[in-house]
Amino acid sequence: ERKAALERRDNADKALKDLGVDPNAERKAAKDAQGAAKAAAKEKERKAKEAKQKAEQAENERIQLAKDQQRYNELVDKQALERKRKEEDLVLETEKAKTEALKEGYEKTRRTLEDTFEREKLDIERWYEDLKQKKIDSARQLFEADPKNKKSKAIFDPNSVDISYTDEETDDYNAKIDAALAKYNKGIAEVHKKQEDEILKQKAALTAYLKDYGSMQEQRLAIAEEYAQKIAKAETEGERLSLQAQRDKALQDFDFKEFKEGIDWEGIFGNLSNM
Repeated sequence: ERKAALERRDNADKALKDLGVDPNAERKAAKDAQGAAKAAAKEKERKAKEAKQKAEQAENERIQLAKDQQRYNELVDKQALERKRKEEDLVLETEKAKTEALKEGYEKTRRTLEDTFEREKLDIERWYEDLKQKKIDSARQLFEADPKNKKSKAIFDPNSVDISYTDEETDDYNAKIDAALAKYNKGIAEVHKKQEDEILKQKAALTAYLKDYGSMQEQRLAIAEEYAQKIAKAETEGERLSLQAQRDKALQDFDFKEFKEGIDWEGIFGNLSNM
């Protein structure tokens, strides 16, 4: 085969020479044309590769810029929220300091309960508010772990996340608020009861004193006040009516006693003996 190929080339060279063409020059020109074609194809491939690299770099820069902008926006929102909460905390701390500066008593106890309730309510509201960010963070983790998103270089969009509250979350929030409010109301009721008991105790002591050492008018008022307190505590209508009757009799007895003490018995019987 090699011999046959050489013979074919020799015959072709002879034919070219007969035509006045240099076969070596012709082969060189063909070789040069082939080399030029290869170089052009290689250059085209190089430019295409370079353009692709530039496009990929530009896309990577676009994606990185979008991610950086997203992180910046989230940082701005986070810092704004932190400032807002610090201001809220400062207000509560100031009110707490004012309460602690009060002297012991009803008002201090009432305000302490109020401060505690406001703190608990704020903590519950923050927990409820943070649920939205937790949903976004959870969705981001799933998005970034998805191989499909890594391959496509997709960018996570926080606005695509459904951050609405579920019925269970809303019920939980309401239950926590109701529990804190119930605790506050119970404390206030206990404080009021304690204050009322103290007032009644003081009034009872004053009434007892006036019954023994007050003027006639003060003694009579003391009797009426003593029964008024008992009637206010009556649990049944029968008990109330019975106490009212006892009050009326006590006042009648007091009035009669005062009347007797006001008569000059010695003067009366002295005049009778002189008749």
